[in-house]
This record gives sequence, structure tokens and C-alpha cells, in this order.
Amino acid sequence: MKLEADGCLKAQLRSVLWIGGAACGGKTTIADQLAERYGFQAYHSEDFFHEHRKAAPPEDCPALHAPFHGWEWFFNRPLEEYIRAIEDSEREQFVMAVEDLVRISSDT
Repeated sequence: MKLEADGCLKAQLRSVLWIGGAACGGKTTIADQLAERYGFQAYHSEDFFHEHRKAAPPEDCPALHAPFHGWEWFFNRPLEEYIRAIEDSEREQFVMAVEDLVRISSDT
């Protein structure tokens, strides 16, 4: 799916509420509570990580294909390395997440 121009994309995503933040910051909890309370459909990018990873060529998305050595390793890396890994992975997955949201928001 090709993303539309900014104006069209803004219109397509007018029903999307974006919650951002660091890992383990409570985004999923808040999104699920809002979805339950107001009848929203929650979208969690981590639920689509493996699907996005399969769709992304390793040469174009090296952060999505980086080895994962467990949660202890993930959180206990040097801060700069941790931040870089998160930013790179989010950047690589962002367009795929927006495409998912456009598709979902056009259905509901």
C-alpha cells in the first residue's frame, strides 16, 4: 500500500489516537483501557513486529532483523546503544504501522 499525500493521510487517520513513549512506559495499558472504555480498536505495533519483520528486507531494515538476546540483555545495554536500537527499529517499522492504521481506520 502506498501512503497518500500528507493531507489525504491526515484525513485517513483522523480517527487514530497515537500514544507514544518508551518501552514499558504503559502505552499498551492505557490504549487497552481507552479501547475498553470508549469502544475503540487498540493497535499495538509490537503485535505486528514479526509480520513487519517478515515483510522487511534485512538489507533495508537491519534493526528489525537484529538478534534479540533476551529482555535482561535488552534493558541492560549501555544507554546510547539501547536508545539507538529503539529509534532505529521504530523508524524502520513506522511506515508499516501507518499503513496498518490506514487499512484499519478505513474498515472501522
